[in-house]
Order: sequence, then C-alpha cells, then structure tokens
Amino acid sequence: MDKLSIDTKYFDMVLLYGPKILTAIAILFIGLWLIRRLTEAAEIGMSKSGIEADLRPFLGSMLNMIFKVFLILCVANIVGIETTSFVAVLASAAFAVGLALQGTLSNFAAGVMLLIFKPYRVGDIVEIQGAHGKVKEIQIFNTIVLTSQEKIIIVPNGTAVNGIINNFTAEKSVRTNIKIPSRYHTDFEQVKQKIAEILRGLPKISQDMEAHIEIETFEQDGVIIGVYAPVEAENLEDVTRDINHILYNELTAMGVKLGVRKNK
Repeated sequence: MDKLSIDTKYFDMVLLYGPKILTAIAILFIGLWLIRRLTEAAEIGMSKSGIEADLRPFLGSMLNMIFKVFLILCVANIVGIETTSFVAVLASAAFAVGLALQGTLSNFAAGVMLLIFKPYRVGDIVEIQGAHGKVKEIQIFNTIVLTSQEKIIIVPNGTAVNGIINNFTAEKSVRTNIKIPSRYHTDFEQVKQKIAEILRGLPKISQDMEAHIEIETFEQDGVIIGVYAPVEAENLEDVTRDINHILYNELTAMGVKLGVRKNK
C-alpha cells in the first residue's frame, strides 16, 4: 500500500469519526456543566423541603453519579461504541448487588422516608417495636434510641417504618400511666383525695388539665388504681419516677396496704 493510499485512509477516518468525537467531547463538557447545575439545584430543593442536612450530601452524590453514568453512555453511543452489552452487564450487576443488600437497601429507603415524613425527630420520646426512650440519632440505616437506663438501642429503620411508632412528644402534654396495687379494705375515696393532693403539689404536673384517678381492674386481693396525670411530654419519664417515689412514701405513711395477687 503506497503512502497516498494510507493518507487517504486516515483522511477518511478523520472525516468519519472526527465530527462524532468533537460532538461527543462537546456533549461531555456541556453534560458535566448541566449535571453540576442540576446537582446544586437538587441540593437547594432538598434544603428547602426540610430534608436533614446529614442526608443531603449523600443524596446529592448519588444523583450526581447516576447522571454521570447516563452521560458516559450517551457519549459512548455517539462515538459509535456499542453500549447494549455494557448496559446489560451493568443492570445484571446492579440486580445482583440489590439482591445481596436487599435488607440494607430496605433500611436505607426507610431512613429516607423517616427523614422526609418525620414521624419522629431527634429528641422525641418514642416507643418503637418495644424500644422505649429518647431518639438520640436518626441514621441512614438505623435509629438510635437512648433508654432511661442510659442503654443504647439500635432499631433498623425498616423495622421502625413497618411497625407501630408511639411518639409521646408529638403532643406538648401527655399523661402518666401509673398503676397502684391496693388491698380491698382500703378506702378508695380517701386514697383518691390523697393522690390528688399530692399531684397538685408537684410543680411539673400541668394544672391546666385534670388528673384522672380511677379503679382500673379487680384482682384477687385488691384493686389496681390508675393515675393519669398531665405532664409535659419531655418530662414524662422523670415525673413518673418522682410520682412513684412520692406516692409510695405518702400512701404507706397513711397506712395504705400496697400490693395484690393477680388473678390466675
């Protein structure tokens, strides 16, 4: 093959692939600029919608990566590179990873839902699937609950979303749920007046709402008296402990016999 034929071949290749390569380069730079702008706009939108600050960088990075993958596929297709097999391999890999991490991905999706819809926030007193305490942290995969005994309970977000959530801080005021076992010979009206008097003297008991003191159930040797006193939600656990301590001392001092045997 002579030099003229070689030059002609290269010239034809330049004519064939040159415009495609230039177009691909232009689209690549324009696409990267658009992706940067779209990512910034998405982060601003997430900030205005109230999505947690800890979640926004992660979602922004994931969105940026997805856009760039599509951009690379588009550029490769313009140049003439066959992308069908590449897309098939990518889809198969994503499917395999999804199956392997389906539990983790479920917790991640649940974490995003928790941060968006906010059934509870950091600092709320909650009960999630039997875990009772204050929400210390809402992570991407788990919710960290701090109990009154200073124990850390890690609740998977998928478990939280799919179960019943009791948020005691959703309302400003809640009621205590105190059970007092008392023998049958006890004068209930006298005990009720004494408990009401004790509750009126406690500063953390809300006086805007009336406390309910009533007989809950009848047991073998006595009754269970229920005490429902209105308190601020954030003080529920502390006030409940204080009331238990004070009621025990005051009621035993006035001769009330506490403790009953349960019916079998």
